[in-house]
Amino acid sequence: MRMITSADQRPDLAIAIGRFSQASASLERAIQSAIIRLLPLTDDMGLAILCENTMRANLEILTRLLKLPEVPVPESWKASLLDLIPQVKASSEDRNRLMHNVILEGETGLIATIEKKGNRSYMPISVETIICWVEEAGDLAALFGSVPHCEYDLSKWEKSWPAYEPKDWPKRPGK
Repeated sequence: MRMITSADQRPDLAIAIGRFSQASASLERAIQSAIIRLLPLTDDMGLAILCENTMRANLEILTRLLKLPEVPVPESWKASLLDLIPQVKASSEDRNRLMHNVILEGETGLIATIEKKGNRSYMPISVETIICWVEEAGDLAALFGSVPHCEYDLSKWEKSWPAYEPKDWPKRPGK
């Protein structure tokens, strides 16, 4: 027996979900592009490095890069992008909830049925909310996709081994 979801019976919902899926894909690509533009890499080199990464991993990489003083991006850009990363994370999490769970018609409207870590819950959802997420993801994609290419003077880079900070091993419990 086939499960009939609300997206099967509501074209407006199916369209909103499809648009959000594509806006999220654009945002993922823009985050990859931002990382590549911050590094002295070609697009093909960046793709080879980042293509299998999750959005979460790429956002962690981007955050670390933006905090490095050696990355030659104006501080205003760095601050703006760092401020927006939590919004990108939230968008990505909403995308995952929407794409990996079933939407049904509940007593009070549409609900996303969530099954996570052995628990079940539901969250109310509306076409209007999804359309807002589409616009937000699209705006974020446009901004992160416009990060300027950084230019590096590689002749000034050190060619030595990295320095490590000495630390003691952590104490074992009960010892």
